Amino acid sequence: VCMAKFLRVRVEIEIDKPLRRCLRIDVLGDGEETFMPLQYERLLDFCFQFGLMGRVFTNCPNRI
Repeated sequence: VCMAKFLRVRVEIEIDKPLRRCLRIDVLGDGEETFMPLQYERLLDFCFQFGLMGRVFTNCPNRI
């Protein structure tokens, strides 16, 4: 088992759903969940107000 500061994965994201800020995951398999903060790279246009991105962002009524 190797422990590092981060893990990079590629995922598919549904652009009509809010992005998650963290995951609860059982890292060691002992039943104890750890909160893992998520950081996203190479996102499309993103609305931080509602957590939505892409085409939805351009139609956001609260766009800054």
